[in-house]
Amino acid sequence: LTVALSNQSHVNISCNRISNSSVNSDLFAVYLYFLGSGGGGVDLSLHNRSIIDTSLNKVHNSNVGGRTYVVYWYLLSVALSGQVRLRISSDSLVALSGNVLLNSSVKQFEAYVVYVYLYCQGGSGASLLLHNCSSVVLSSNYIEGSTVQKAYVAYLSVESNIGYSLVSLHGQSTV
Repeated sequence: LTVALSNQSHVNISCNRISNSSVNSDLFAVYLYFLGSGGGGVDLSLHNRSIIDTSLNKVHNSNVGGRTYVVYWYLLSVALSGQVRLRISSDSLVALSGNVLLNSSVKQFEAYVVYVYLYCQGGSGASLLLHNCSSVVLSSNYIEGSTVQKAYVAYLSVESNIGYSLVSLHGQSTV
């Protein structure tokens, strides 16, 4: 699975809201799921001032019976070959800022304001690569006035079952 953004492309998934709701199982305000199952893995790339913006999303005044994710990103390869790569280069940006869990109750499980998980189950590895003044921004996320069993404001994981796990920043790039 290959998803490529280039030449100032912009994906905007911002300002989504779930308010005054009751959900018996899991809740997702923003859900991005990239699955590679045929052997090629998962390759999500941003190049030349491209942006994926998943900022300013909110879960507000809600009761949730399962896990709660305000912003959920999952890049997963389950094949015996291939790898998982998130590549950001040439002034490109992944924005995950200003997301909020507010005045809510998560009764039994975890709450994640921002959840980003790169996982390679059977291939050669997982990598997060930033080059040439590129950024991943996970700032100004918060939980306020909420009751939860276990909480993560910003969760970022790069994991491989049998291969390598790599995070690489070059050329004034930032996380």
